[in-house]
Parts: sequence; structure tokens; C-alpha cells
Amino acid sequence: PLKVWGIQQQLSVPAVYNARHRLFRQHYSNTRLQTEAFRLSLMKEVELSWAEVAYLTALSRAYAGLDSSLQRFAGAAAQSYAAGASNQLESLSASLRQQAMAMKVKETRQALSIAGRRLLTLMNSPEEVPLQTGEYLPFTPDSLRPGDSLSLLLLEADYLTAVRRHKLERY
Repeated sequence: PLKVWGIQQQLSVPAVYNARHRLFRQHYSNTRLQTEAFRLSLMKEVELSWAEVAYLTALSRAYAGLDSSLQRFAGAAAQSYAAGASNQLESLSASLRQQAMAMKVKETRQALSIAGRRLLTLMNSPEEVPLQTGEYLPFTPDSLRPGDSLSLLLLEADYLTAVRRHKLERY
């Protein structure tokens, strides 16, 4: 008995290889475009979130100033009522305005906290955003680290896979 060792290789029609090459090239292009679109959308979301945090910070400061003024006014109205110089309606009105402003201050601070957490989530930043004290600088794309976004990392992995398939198909 004669033992023969050999290798078999199936060769497809060249049109199949060309079609597969075009398919991988299209997948490569699609993945590259998806990655770029996601990066731009992430930057837009961060810009909007950054602007929201800056707006809410300014609004919170303005409301805090109004609240302190209304507290002083409500105190003066209560003293004026106690002295008999004004009626109870004016005193109660000033007190209610101050309480309404205190509620607005509280709501604004809660909204600021939520917006700050959303901004941190979008930027995937371990640092805390100074919500109360710091001045906000204008957003620049350099302050965003898009490579840290999990969704973008997955898209980039898909992109690299498409690149490797494309290179493999070329050889």
C-alpha cells in the first residue's frame, strides 16, 4: 500500500474574490464613516451639555443673589408689619416671594447637578466639574477625550477589524 500525503486547496472563481474584496472595502468605508459620525455627534452632545452647565451655573448664581435680596426684603417687611407701618398682606407677599425664589434656587441646583453628571458621563471624565465655584471656560474639542467613550471604542474596534480584513484580502 502506497501512502500519499498532500494538501488540497479549493480555488473559487476570481469573480468571487473580487466581490468579496469590494464587500470588505465597503464595510471598511462604512465603519470609518460610522466612527466619524459618532465622534461628531458625541462632540455636539458634549458642547450642548457644557453650555447647559454654564447656563445653569449663571442662573444659579443669579437666583442666589435674588434669594438673599428677597430674604432681606421679607425681613424688612416683617419688621415693618410688626412696627405697624404696613399691613399683613405686604408682609406675607414678601415672604411668599422669598420662598418661591428659594424653591427656584433649589430646583436650579438640582438641575445643575444632573447636568454636571451628564457632562461627566459624556466626557467619561474622572474629575469633578466645579459646579458651584469655578468659572466655565468655553468648550474646546481638545477637552473631550473621545477615545474614552465605550461606544466609540467599540466602533473603532469594528473599524480596525475592517481594516485588517481589507489588508488580508489584498494579499
